[in-house]
Amino acid sequence: QEELLSHGFDLFIFMCQLKANLKHASENLISALEGCQGYELFSSLLGTIEIDRGPSLERVYFRIPQVCRSLTEELKAEIVASINRGSPLAKLLSFLTCAEQYILQMEHDKRVTDWLYQAVPGSEVLLSWLPEKCQTPTVERYLRILRSYAIQHRHWVRSSLETFVLASAFAVNLLLLRYHSPGAER
Repeated sequence: QEELLSHGFDLFIFMCQLKANLKHASENLISALEGCQGYELFSSLLGTIEIDRGPSLERVYFRIPQVCRSLTEELKAEIVASINRGSPLAKLLSFLTCAEQYILQMEHDKRVTDWLYQAVPGSEVLLSWLPEKCQTPTVERYLRILRSYAIQHRHWVRSSLETFVLASAFAVNLLLLRYHSPGAER
């Protein structure tokens, strides 16, 4: 299935390049692209960067890696603020220097989130009851999963043993996230 998704994504990128590079793209091409069944899925996974090539700007399309789905707006702002913009070379070196730390944090968040999805039944249905800003994206996801689980399985959650287990797991994971995540302040 991943191979089919990859081929579909390659075709989607090709269509986006046609749309962007044809000055007078026909309405048929644009409506065909935007009307295709997987448009929303593919466009949510599409990343673009612009490369300055002297007098022109080159746009590059790529598939956003799955681990980057845990990149929050706060983390994006932190990355942008930390970049040295003295020269093009300084920008690149500055970005590469801090990129490893951010990648480790996103990989950690993804591993914890994947584990939670497997550990808590019904966790794929998330509710948006939390405020936008939480300590970490993983804590926010964990709270949403617990809330979803509690709503879907009210009769089980009411038992004191299960409530105790869930509360204990939540507390232990909060402590682990605070003290053992990559880049956490000690």
